[in-house]
Amino acid sequence: MFIRLAVVPCLALLLALNPGCQSGNTGSTRNGESQRPHKSELLIRTATVVLAQALIAKKNAGEQLPEDFRSKEFAVSVLESIRLQYPGVFMATDAQERRFAQGKFDSRGNAKLVASAIADLSERHVPLTTMNAYLADEFLADRLHGIRLELAARMLGAQWRVSQEQS
Repeated sequence: MFIRLAVVPCLALLLALNPGCQSGNTGSTRNGESQRPHKSELLIRTATVVLAQALIAKKNAGEQLPEDFRSKEFAVSVLESIRLQYPGVFMATDAQERRFAQGKFDSRGNAKLVASAIADLSERHVPLTTMNAYLADEFLADRLHGIRLELAARMLGAQWRVSQEQS
């Protein structure tokens, strides 16, 4: 029951963050595809599920959650703050989005990036965001593959880069 309550608002977030139709000049095209990055529906959908799973893990660990964590507004605000803090995390070109939909990822490169980010952030005692902590735990337990590993590489990589810039 709890899982359903946590996931439903997060999935409703898809409607709010749906990239929708692009109009006007969207950059150069090749075979009718935009080469300009746009919000990736697949990355956003994956992030909403990961957010719900991270919140469930925190709740199961006995941690206190905000009262409104089940609301659509909470999920929207979390993902919007990620987008603002780490621009580009949810962006992909049409070609990347198509590869993602086909299940084609740079798993080796993503795994190396995630491992390096976790090691460095841990060594420097940089606290991970809720979602990144969850993704790091899942990676260390060898439970990240495909789009979830892609998301982890993007999110942990972004936090890693920002933390290095602030050092």
